[in-house]
Amino acid sequence: SVARRKADLSDSACVLVRVGAERRQGAERNLIGQTTGRWSGVANYTYVDTQLSDPLNPAFNGKSQRNVPLNSANFWSRYNLLQDDVSTLGVALGLVYLGERPANLTNTLNLPGFSRWDMGAFYSRGNMYANLYVENLFDVKYAASSINENSIFYGAPLNTRAQIGRKSSDRLRTCVPGGKPT
Repeated sequence: SVARRKADLSDSACVLVRVGAERRQGAERNLIGQTTGRWSGVANYTYVDTQLSDPLNPAFNGKSQRNVPLNSANFWSRYNLLQDDVSTLGVALGLVYLGERPANLTNTLNLPGFSRWDMGAFYSRGNMYANLYVENLFDVKYAASSINENSIFYGAPLNTRAQIGRKSSDRLRTCVPGGKPT
């Protein structure tokens, strides 16, 4: 949606009202598969065409929504190095692509498209798990999003995050008064 300051509220510049409309149409294709018992992959492609219309501001009419690329895609491949009834150890590599997109609502500036490689390592044993994720493996500098031509936000540099946890039981236990848990 397109938002604009409400003109008759001069005491507060923070009040926004929705005006105009946005039309979106596109297509998304996903391919999910397992090449072998240990190797799997996911691929996704999205095409989105947006168009704004605003009867109060014709400068937006026919323009594309900011931060929405026509084309985006991603691909992830995972291989389990160890996989048995008790534990799994896997590694993954992924590519994220976002195409060129408008930085503002009047489409006078475009954010350049970018590709970013990520990777991860995963381990689970019983109901315990540990994950390590590395984002932006090659430390690519890219514009992630914007509000307008004066407020452009860059994507994170090379970074990592880890997670250790315990999965809850799939089966809930219930107790009957005076009885044993089931």
